[in-house]
Amino acid sequence: MLNYYTVQNDICVEENVDFDLEKTLFCGQCFRFKQLKPNIFSGVVLNKHVIFLKVKNKIYFKNVLEKDFKNIWFKFFDFKRNYSKIFRKIIDVNPDLMRVAEFSRGIRILKQHPWEVLCSFIFSQNNNIPRISKIIKNFCQRFGKEISPGNFSFPLPEDLKNLALRDLDFLKSGFRAKYIIDALEKLTSKKVILKDLEFKSTKEARNILMTIKGVGPKVADCTLLYGFGRFDAFPIDTWVAKSLNIFFKKVKPEVLKNLAGLAQQYIFYYMRSNSLIYKTSSANPDVKILCTDVSKKLSKRKNLI
Repeated sequence: MLNYYTVQNDICVEENVDFDLEKTLFCGQCFRFKQLKPNIFSGVVLNKHVIFLKVKNKIYFKNVLEKDFKNIWFKFFDFKRNYSKIFRKIIDVNPDLMRVAEFSRGIRILKQHPWEVLCSFIFSQNNNIPRISKIIKNFCQRFGKEISPGNFSFPLPEDLKNLALRDLDFLKSGFRAKYIIDALEKLTSKKVILKDLEFKSTKEARNILMTIKGVGPKVADCTLLYGFGRFDAFPIDTWVAKSLNIFFKKVKPEVLKNLAGLAQQYIFYYMRSNSLIYKTSSANPDVKILCTDVSKKLSKRKNLI
């Protein structure tokens, strides 16, 4: 059960084993938060700028009204969901994930705006987290609305309906720009209606998202998990793909069902944090072997998403 209370103009939330603020904000599921100073974090959600102050195990939502906490932040951090129960079920279903789940515990799946997730993960393709964050920051500065000094909202499709490909040249986002334009065209023409995906099965919703150019299974599943809270979505990027021969020798990822989304985030965070290297087995080229030697050559790759 979440414990929170008001302290002057702030809301105070107590961290626990199922809520670690830094893990949650910087585990690769969103790109609009930054650390200002030790234990001080800043970010934008929808059209709200927020500052978090961490003091021991307490997180202060600075200058946040209780009604905004209930209507925005409670939903954003998915505080209603019982993560202890999901944590235990993941280990029960696949005991090989025990060390992964224990290492990554505290991550919560953020409930973000579906368009922001879709756009962000289109930009994320074959990219690294610092560069993705920079592209999105510049995108919001150019097309969003300033909601506080230096902080901008994420522009909605209706704000971008007349956007041309050349208008994105300043981002230096390469091939991804034309995918953003195609996504905007399909959304503004109602060929894809994001809010309608709420009423579709995960498979149907995935297939609809994949009608957008450049949106494959990974970007579609990221959109479904982080934008719609579909916990049966299992985005597979390069890090998660490398883990399959290590943590899924006895069972397939499909057995996780509605545990899959959080399990995937645990795996992604664990793999990146530990900078694991896998080499190809000489006996079987399809098998990856975990190397205990963590070499310097991973330093340039550890931010890949």
